[in-house]
Order: sequence, then C-alpha cells, then structure tokens
Amino acid sequence: MNINALLFHPDQELMLIRRQKQILSELNRNSVCFFPFYPIYCALESSTFKNHTPEEIKKMIAGVLVEDCTIKDEKLIFPVRIQTDGGTVITEQITAGTKKEGADFEKTCFGTEPFQLNCRIFKIARLEISGFTTEIWDDVWVKLRKPL
Repeated sequence: MNINALLFHPDQELMLIRRQKQILSELNRNSVCFFPFYPIYCALESSTFKNHTPEEIKKMIAGVLVEDCTIKDEKLIFPVRIQTDGGTVITEQITAGTKKEGADFEKTCFGTEPFQLNCRIFKIARLEISGFTTEIWDDVWVKLRKPL
C-alpha cells in the first residue's frame, strides 16, 4: 500500500502512544479484546489529498486536531480533523488498535478526562506499507503558526 500520511512529531507521538496504552489497558482489563496498532500515523485518504505530493499537501494544511479514541468498524481509532487553507475541515483517522477476532467488549467511553491534541509540528510523507515493513520517503516537515 502506497499512501500520503501525516506523521507526528516524536513528542506528540509519545502522547498518542500513552493514550493508546491507557485505553487498551481499560479495554483489555478482564480479557484481551484489542491489540495495539503500530506505527501511529494518519493516512491522508481524502480526495482532497490524493494525487498531490507531500510538498503540495504541506501548503494545503492550516490546522490538525486529534480527538479522543473511539471504536469504529471494530477498530480503535483517533479521529483527526484537518483544516485546509480554504477553511474546509476534513476528517481522517489514526488506527490505534484492532479487535481480537471473536472478542466481546462493552466499553465505548474511555477515562474521565477528555483528550485532544493540537498538532503544530508534523511531517507529511509518502508511506509504503508491505506486511510488517513501513518505508517513508519524500517527507517534509510542517510547522503551523497557530493550532486548530
């Protein structure tokens, strides 16, 4: 699979991994229901970003906000709101975990404190995912002036 992706600054990636670990710990308290998904990245699958280079996408993004985890289609995801320079808000997602086949779970709300992460520094890159191997190329750093 060859895609454009948003890769997080190491500090932000660590915050996401900590939140992922906290939620997986809650979900898997009684029995294993979800497995962690690595690496942490946001695939840019919207038609707005298709057929553009990372350098072109860099110029299109005005803000990035990662929201708290939720469960969607048997995956644990962080919804990501990306605001373009034209003001359009596009929702993408980070896959943080995958459900164990046949596992039952009830929890859909995690923790008491809401989690949001405004991302000002990140990379846009091409990702090649093949089995357990992830290759990154054409990466460009993005530093936004103000958070979303």
